[in-house]
Amino acid sequence: MSVLDEPNIDRVETGAVTGDRTARQTFRPDIQGLRAVAVILVILAHASVPGFEGGYIGVDVFFVISGFVITSLLRRQPPRHVRYNLAYFYARRIRRIVPAATLTLIATTFAAHFLLGRTSFLNCSATCAGPHSSPRTFD
Repeated sequence: MSVLDEPNIDRVETGAVTGDRTARQTFRPDIQGLRAVAVILVILAHASVPGFEGGYIGVDVFFVISGFVITSLLRRQPPRHVRYNLAYFYARRIRRIVPAATLTLIATTFAAHFLLGRTSFLNCSATCAGPHSSPRTFD
C-alpha cells in the first residue's frame, strides 16, 4: 500500500525526512500545493512571462507558508520557555542548512573561478562586494 492509498493522508509521518524525532509532523498536501503554486509564480516571473513581472506574489505566498509551518513546528514542541523553544528550533535549522549552504558556496566559488578566469572572477568579486570593497580594480 502506498502513502496515497492510506485512509488518513494527513497523518503520514515525515519525521524521518526532516530528522525531527521529537515532534510528530504530518504531511499536508494543501501546504505542498501552495508551495508548488508559489514556486511556479516565481519561475514565471523569472521567465518574463507577461503579467507575472516582479514575482512578488510567489515570494509572499512562500513567506506566509513558511511562517505557518514554523509556527506549527514551534507549537508542537513541549511547553518550555519561549527562548528555549526558539533556540532549539534555530539550532536544528542551522544543523540542517549550514552544511549544504557551505558546500554550495564553496562549489560556486570554485566553479566561478574556473569558468570566469582569474581576472573576471576577481572583478566580479569586487563588484559583488559593493561599497564595502576596496576601490581598487584587478586588471
